[in-house]
Amino acid sequence: HRRVEGTDPMTKIVSDATAALADLFEGARVMSGGFGLCGNPENCIREIARRGTGGLTIISNNCGNAGKGLAVLLQQRQVATVVCSYIGGNPDLEQHREPLALVTDVVGDDGQAARAEPM
Repeated sequence: HRRVEGTDPMTKIVSDATAALADLFEGARVMSGGFGLCGNPENCIREIARRGTGGLTIISNNCGNAGKGLAVLLQQRQVATVVCSYIGGNPDLEQHREPLALVTDVVGDDGQAARAEPM
């Protein structure tokens, strides 16, 4: 893990999204904060999209909507699995569910989602 000298070993401070995602690999599980389209890690989402890293499992309360938030990754076909607590009204997820063989596990909260094994 990357560490800034002189800080607590549990603190991971990095300069930007590129540095934060240095360890991202094909097929990784990505847990994303935010609620709906508020509070999303937009810089990280853009960096993942720019890299083109694929086969991702997205764990979030939803997977963006109408090309915004995490839906950017859906539109670029970088997502293999979605684990979320809300899927309603997401045209990107509806459109890509079959072609991308997405599996959506609806769970009670993101803590449960982090422990969920996709079918």
